[in-house]
Amino acid sequence: MDDRREGKNAYYRLTAPAELMYLLRKAAVEVPEAADDRQSLRLTMRKRQDQMRRYFDELAGKFGRQYVPGRSWKGVAEALLKLMPPMVIADLGAGEGTISQLMAVHHARHPHRAVEEARRILKPGGRIAVLDLNRHHFEEAREMYADVWLGFTELELERYLKGGGFKNVETAVVYKEPEAPYFETLLGTGEK
Repeated sequence: MDDRREGKNAYYRLTAPAELMYLLRKAAVEVPEAADDRQSLRLTMRKRQDQMRRYFDELAGKFGRQYVPGRSWKGVAEALLKLMPPMVIADLGAGEGTISQLMAVHHARHPHRAVEEARRILKPGGRIAVLDLNRHHFEEAREMYADVWLGFTELELERYLKGGGFKNVETAVVYKEPEAPYFETLLGTGEK
């Protein structure tokens, strides 16, 4: 799209998303409810963050005594095997250090940014392992576990890893729970 708008002796080339945002901002001025909608969205996002924080505060110290979906020891073992031989590991956002919680990007507001940041801090040749739930429809997980995302497909996880600059990306379902809601554990790995 080659639309150009004049402004203070400069031309701005707008992409389709930028053009859409320009039109939305212009229209929002004419809609009195738009300011309330923005404020409601900020409030909702803050409530979700508070709920997630409460969930992890309650989880602290309970590992091994409380069920956490998709975090099977088999899945964790599969991830660790992919990371071997010995190396330095960055423990990111893991609360009390529970490896299975570390590898769940479904609490990240922007999973692709979390993956990109992981790549940024990795040394050349470093590896990433993401252990998360395969996409599911168990909506109650949002309330019960403060999940932002209801898992990811293998394709989505592959896109995050490749889009984040990782190479030799592999994804696989490494565990399927035998009981309802039948969560599946998804593992994705890649190299910097």
